[in-house]
Amino acid sequence: MVATRRGKTNSDGAGANTKFNDTDITLIPKLHHKQVEYFESHATKPLEWRQAQLKALYNLLQDNRDEWADALNVDLGKHQIEVESQ
Repeated sequence: MVATRRGKTNSDGAGANTKFNDTDITLIPKLHHKQVEYFESHATKPLEWRQAQLKALYNLLQDNRDEWADALNVDLGKHQIEVESQ
């Protein structure tokens, strides 16, 4: 199964239907172990790293505001006005 997402053209030139592939379930334990090792390395602790992550999340939400609003409407029945007021 391949999921698609509607949206603006990405900086890499990808079109309106960027395709995402599902993760093979057999790979999940390996990916989980890799993430645990990363977390335990304390790479996520420096303040600068956390601030950069929060800024990146903020930018992601701002850059994809319409897509988030569409998803919240489809999934939770939220109207555009509700999304913008929160």
